[in-house]
Amino acid sequence: MVTLSDIAKEVGVAPQVVSRVLNGGKGTASARAQVRDQIREVAARRGYRPFAAGQILRARAFHSVGVLIGHAQDFLISQDALAGLASGLSRHNYTATLHYVEATTDAELLDSRLLSSRLTDAIIMPYVRPPSRVLLRALRALPVPVIWMNRQARTDALAMDELGAGKMLARHLCEQGYRNITFVDYSSGGRDQHTRERMKGVSAAVRDRGLNVTFVTEQIARPDRATAARALLRPSLRRGAVIVNSLSAAQVILQVAQSLNWRIPEDLAIASFDDGRHHSASVPAITCAIRPEFQFGEIAAELILKRLQDPARPQPSRRLSFNLVVGGSTKR
Repeated sequence: MVTLSDIAKEVGVAPQVVSRVLNGGKGTASARAQVRDQIREVAARRGYRPFAAGQILRARAFHSVGVLIGHAQDFLISQDALAGLASGLSRHNYTATLHYVEATTDAELLDSRLLSSRLTDAIIMPYVRPPSRVLLRALRALPVPVIWMNRQARTDALAMDELGAGKMLARHLCEQGYRNITFVDYSSGGRDQHTRERMKGVSAAVRDRGLNVTFVTEQIARPDRATAARALLRPSLRRGAVIVNSLSAAQVILQVAQSLNWRIPEDLAIASFDDGRHHSASVPAITCAIRPEFQFGEIAAELILKRLQDPARPQPSRRLSFNLVVGGSTKR
């Protein structure tokens, strides 16, 4: 490993001069231009790499953003969103540091190493549960900025427009001529925040057209969803449409309907929500409201970098719209 002393010995100057030139310290300009050029040439030729820990100590900055993650029912950040976050940060020489927490009581969250010790320059919270006042006060008191993902707030937050996604799917089905719409949730029983927002959107869009919507909300394990789908597909549902809260459940309903010789979409139209990876895996492809996951991560990076540039100024919150991708499961 090439050291500052090795470079100093070859150039014939003190190690302090080499450190100032290569690390941008005070007094860099005091070295002659010829000496500065020679130091940089030797460092490049010999493959000198700066000692990152030393740079952190000198700058008092980690150039890293911490991301708190945990169980899926508590935190939501997809692989694509993480990729977008890392991509946005890397363009400004920042990295993302993931930290996992086992449980999500206020005390356990605040005791996590990411929050209890200053190991990063900023923190991203992809938390889906409504935070308590205790947790909010504690996070505001941290010496680093915090950006929330999946939370609706006036500042320093980023969320998907789940309500708008529900409206978009319901409007599409109405425009296709379907008059009986059923919203199906087998994942959370209609209890989680995202699902409730989607249900509100569906209800509003259908009500605007003077129609009715039926909600079927049960928490059903994946192995039991085919049985639930058979009970759902009663004759009265024929010629109607379903909006399914998860794509995996929508695919089960599609398979069961086809096994009963129902024509898709003439006998049953199916729409759902997806991250853009799996909606076309079925035949026919399922119409979906697509979450722009990579962009979600990029905007989280943009918000946190703006806070780092101006720590005292909260950033206006952002809300991202879903994209409608129409497949053969709804288009007549």
